[in-house]
Amino acid sequence: MSLSYSLGKGALVALKELVTSFKGLTKGKQAAGKELRVSGVDLLRGLGGRNRSRRAKRNFVVLIFIKYEGWYRGSEGTSEPMQLDSVENDLVEVLRYLHYHHDDTETMWRVLADFDLEYTDETGNHRRVERTHPTKEAILDALREAGKTRRSGLVYFGGHGEYEHPGASVLKTSEGQTRYTVKIHEQSGPKSSYLLAIDGGRIYGDDIVSRLPEKVPTQCVHTVALDACHSSGLADAAGSLPHVYGGSSKQGPAETPEDIASAQQRSSKQLVIITAARKGELAKTVRPEAGTREFGALTWYTLHWLNKYPYATAENLGQRLHHTCADGAEEGMKQHPEIRARYSLTGSFELLPGLLHRDEVESSKAELPKRGFPIAQTWARLYNASIRRAPQRSAAVH
Repeated sequence: MSLSYSLGKGALVALKELVTSFKGLTKGKQAAGKELRVSGVDLLRGLGGRNRSRRAKRNFVVLIFIKYEGWYRGSEGTSEPMQLDSVENDLVEVLRYLHYHHDDTETMWRVLADFDLEYTDETGNHRRVERTHPTKEAILDALREAGKTRRSGLVYFGGHGEYEHPGASVLKTSEGQTRYTVKIHEQSGPKSSYLLAIDGGRIYGDDIVSRLPEKVPTQCVHTVALDACHSSGLADAAGSLPHVYGGSSKQGPAETPEDIASAQQRSSKQLVIITAARKGELAKTVRPEAGTREFGALTWYTLHWLNKYPYATAENLGQRLHHTCADGAEEGMKQHPEIRARYSLTGSFELLPGLLHRDEVESSKAELPKRGFPIAQTWARLYNASIRRAPQRSAAVH
């Protein structure tokens, strides 16, 4: 370890001044009379007091939430509503979990939404969240900009996922309503999963993964969360993500030496993709209590589990999601969330590196259950509800 690293910049400067002054004693009055200023602040900084960040440096966040207000699927007479009211609530929950501040200049924030949101952050600052309309071009531009940071980060999508043959979206707007249909190409290929932008553009898994470059420091972690129908198909574009968490236990190969090596010793970055549903499967919404707000099931169960148990592992979270969304769900309402990773996920699971370094966690460490489901406390208590019932599921889908 070098001297500069062990002492820190401030202490090293002070030490150099001290050495220079001692040299002056032997060289003459001019140097000997030089005033030496060594402050306690300098030493504090140099020894890691103010130079050392109290939390890991946070990086980029791209949040994409699309409501599709006034949208219908299909032609007149056979249409079904596509509007997702739950995504407004989901965005609030994600901002709260990430400790969003309106004036945060440390993290590169990009919010893409088709609705306005008034939000009060932890400092009491209340104003409208700056947003961009979530067209395909705008979404891809935000991902490209995030990739240029060469830092860790999170991409979170809440909206419609589709599973269809190659083709093009057809949008017809009339009297405040938008009808969405798909025109399949004549020489069509197999079905694939994609996310639906507000202009009907298709965003495939490769569109996301290719804009989160591989040529970044190996300690970087890129996490992509997709609360949408058919979303597991988008994870396939990432290539080999052999470590899967989402059933009764971790699935995938045994840990390799590279898995347990430090991030600096890995051959590439860590890539994590969280999906709400399998191909051909719908992503559902839940209401914690009758009459309360509606949330995407993946978003609700993930964030509230991590808020209650900040030190939950990926395996524990995967078990919880499997229990609430698959084993514990009624027939016709089941979905199968998964967490996939390039390297084995050990220790506490975070959507964004550095979140566990907040002060309040240190004073509220909850005992983590060995599995993700034997918890008697219902989610309703998180809202101080007096009636304890399991969250009610809705047929609304993403």
